[in-house]
Amino acid sequence: MRLQRMLLEVQPYDFIIEHVAGKKMFLADPLSRLNPLPAPPVEGMNVRVCSVWASDTQIDRIRESGSEDPTYNALKDIVQNGWPKYIGDVPQCCLPYWKHRDSISIDNGLLTYGTRLIIPKAERETVLKSIHTGHLGIEKCKRRARDSVYWPGIESQIAQTVIDCVPCQERQKSQPKEPLKPLDIPQKPWQTVSSDLFKFDGRDYLLYACHYSKFPVVRDLPMNTTSGTIVAKSKEIFSEHSIPQNVISDNGPQYDSNEFRAFADEWGFNHITSSPRYPRSNGFIERTVQTVKNIMSKCKASGQDFQLALLIWRTTPIDQLLKSPSELLNKRKYRDNLPRLIQNTDPLAEEIIARLHERQADAKKHHDAHKVKVKNPVVLGQSVWVQNHATGIWQLAKVIAIHRDRDISVLFPSGKVLRRNTHFVRPSNRQCPDIKPKVSVQAPEHPQAWRPLSSSGSAPKNVVLDDPPPTNVMDRDTSSIAPQIVHRQLDTNGRPIISKVQGPAQAPDQIRPPIPKLRLLVKGEGRFVNANAANNGAGGESGVTITRYGRICKPSKIYQA
Repeated sequence: MRLQRMLLEVQPYDFIIEHVAGKKMFLADPLSRLNPLPAPPVEGMNVRVCSVWASDTQIDRIRESGSEDPTYNALKDIVQNGWPKYIGDVPQCCLPYWKHRDSISIDNGLLTYGTRLIIPKAERETVLKSIHTGHLGIEKCKRRARDSVYWPGIESQIAQTVIDCVPCQERQKSQPKEPLKPLDIPQKPWQTVSSDLFKFDGRDYLLYACHYSKFPVVRDLPMNTTSGTIVAKSKEIFSEHSIPQNVISDNGPQYDSNEFRAFADEWGFNHITSSPRYPRSNGFIERTVQTVKNIMSKCKASGQDFQLALLIWRTTPIDQLLKSPSELLNKRKYRDNLPRLIQNTDPLAEEIIARLHERQADAKKHHDAHKVKVKNPVVLGQSVWVQNHATGIWQLAKVIAIHRDRDISVLFPSGKVLRRNTHFVRPSNRQCPDIKPKVSVQAPEHPQAWRPLSSSGSAPKNVVLDDPPPTNVMDRDTSSIAPQIVHRQLDTNGRPIISKVQGPAQAPDQIRPPIPKLRLLVKGEGRFVNANAANNGAGGESGVTITRYGRICKPSKIYQA
């Protein structure tokens, strides 16, 4: 019945039926309701869709600009007279509209693409600014345009407008994580170590950890964590475990000081600093700090000894294929609170290194599986956006030095030079002006320190093993005024037992009486230590004493214990 009714309604018209495939009938349903011929409209079939586009002022401005635009007028003529059958017959200026020819129409003298106004070329820049009003992102701006305006290439121009917007670029969110960049695995124990400071329960601690063996060394620090204190504690650790070839640390004031640099030059090791404000660049020591603080917290809650827990950690195998940190570092098993048969076995260094590479690759695999982004490397002279770590604002700068992978120096228009990890850097389309830096930028002194030594590599030359002259009264050399200890044992309380001293021969009746216990006031520190008298004066004001650690000194004041 429906088809018969439609047949009766079209009898007044003379037309030719031409078959068109359904996939090409984009407007089949709306066109079936239109009446283009000058005949009386069929009741109920004359349908007109109207939309409110813009204000009268905007409409008049677009109509006026369109009348002066040759491409706009040519497109209107084609739409009014009908599109050519072949694309070769379309004027060159109207070719970008060919693929949308079935959706382009004229409404009140304005060209429309569907329900979107086609904007003349003279008005496009103004419309782009209107689209980006409110500083929305690229996708939001594109969605706004898809509901209102159109011209060829509008979406790419919208994206470029947002990219060129300085306020939008300065306030971009932080960048996602990059693929993990592991450090080179050293070829021998204690070749490369990392150091860091941390605070727990109101006290400061110094931590060193070996990259090869994962062996941790923790030292308690006094209240004043100065660079001199860090140097003194580092000397103690290096004297016990040997001088490493590379020491990696952050850029804290204790490490970034003339005193620590002088210490590195004197002792002959390479001091390498990680990227400022990016502790992840030395994630190994940061993870070790987390583990140490976790053990401290548990020991405090349970009342256990932290040093014993630290020993147990050092004697526990790293995984099912790697030995304990103590065995990897010192080639021997440590005796702990468990009964064990300790045997002397030679390590297989090649298998250890291979396994470490497997663990490193596995860690990289797991890290890179969670939303990482591979970025193009920066080049010298490139203009970039640099994120301020405190405010999150992106600032325009220029790359003036490339130190290592993902570690660069940038120059700001103010003349300030900062060293940053490329995590905080992204490319910019804006050109940064050429400004002379206020400070000189130099490449790292030891770039080779990040590569493992070759089989023929040797230790650093000019290594000074002697300490500088002591400044503390407890460290003075008093061998000229006191007997020299040859053999020393400790009792159950940890106090030294003097079994033999070197000095003038004495008769049996001239052997000294038992050494009295004393309390020493340490000059400059305001604290007491336990000690024993070591001279005939039995600890007088000018007496020489031996502390519980076997140190010979001449204190400023002595009190009877």
